[in-house]
Amino acid sequence: MKRALFILWVAAGALIIFFSVAGFINLKLRPGIPAGLTAGAGTKVVRVGTLEVQTPRDLEFILSQKKIGEPGAVALLKNDREE
Repeated sequence: MKRALFILWVAAGALIIFFSVAGFINLKLRPGIPAGLTAGAGTKVVRVGTLEVQTPRDLEFILSQKKIGEPGAVALLKNDREE
């Protein structure tokens, strides 16, 4: 009985490790912000697609209408220059 319980715990731990590693690998494959466009001080989202963003709440609403992983164009204002 103790041996079966031990094997069950080891198997459960191995599954947790497997899914953690698989999730980490898949995370690197997801699309994101291009390397040259980093968020930080002085960076602001001004447009998503054709929709203007005026407040953080606007951005939240616009992004809530998108599906996860759906591509879209985002215009950022960085150092008074739109990228």
